[in-house]
Amino acid sequence: MNKIIAIRYIDAFYFKEKKLGNHKLVTHYSIGKLASVSRDFVVLCFTEKDGIPWEGLLLPREAFVFDKKNEMSESVSVKSKIKKIKKNTPIGVFWKDLVHFENGVLPPLYSLMYTEGKVHSITSKVLIIKNPETINITPGKLANHPKGTAYISFLVIPICFITNVEIYDK
Repeated sequence: MNKIIAIRYIDAFYFKEKKLGNHKLVTHYSIGKLASVSRDFVVLCFTEKDGIPWEGLLLPREAFVFDKKNEMSESVSVKSKIKKIKKNTPIGVFWKDLVHFENGVLPPLYSLMYTEGKVHSITSKVLIIKNPETINITPGKLANHPKGTAYISFLVIPICFITNVEIYDK
């Protein structure tokens, strides 16, 4: 029997406003049944139908917040590469994103994303990209993100979600 658990996690987020607002990472809370655990991700189920996870979250392990002093794990090589990037540098960023699933369609893996834009700023926890264009590059799911035609001014990506960065020449 799966027990009900509460988890804390972080996520990337967008700004549609022309000015950047509060860009600190927010800790989100979710309650559900632990449906699956792997080395790379965890599936939290909110609702079930006939014993099958019907709605929930698939979270990469990097998204979890274990305590307030938790140091999120990030690749040392990626982190050192990011530290060298200057403001307004054109870049491409590969990163992991959590997946909300529903209707019993459980994804096999977290979403793999690719974003292009210019560096707005970098902190010890986040990379902020101005005028980002993002696509979901998960196999079988190549699509713009977010869906729709809404203009996105900024994207805040937790550094621990980033798997690679490409710096483009001007």
